[in-house]
Amino acid sequence: MIFFTQETPPPITIQRNSCRLISRRLNPKKMPAYDGSVGEPVPWCRDAYYLSSRPNFTFDPLMHAGCYYVQEASSMFLDEVLRQHLPSLTGDK
Repeated sequence: MIFFTQETPPPITIQRNSCRLISRRLNPKKMPAYDGSVGEPVPWCRDAYYLSSRPNFTFDPLMHAGCYYVQEASSMFLDEVLRQHLPSLTGDK
């Protein structure tokens, strides 16, 4: 679990876009060009990962192609809520 205070910046998180075929085949540790900064997965969201440093997303063609999104981890909690309460909409059984 990652915690932060006012002295430390909030963690950077990314979520892989599983709707894109190319995204499903990407290794999350190789997605953006940032030297292995992908850390532990976000516990409440599939395909989401904390980053240990903030890369320069401007130069990553995979982000511009929609293969992954930079998103706050707390915003990803809706994914878990929908999967538990509306499995027919998310494709989960």
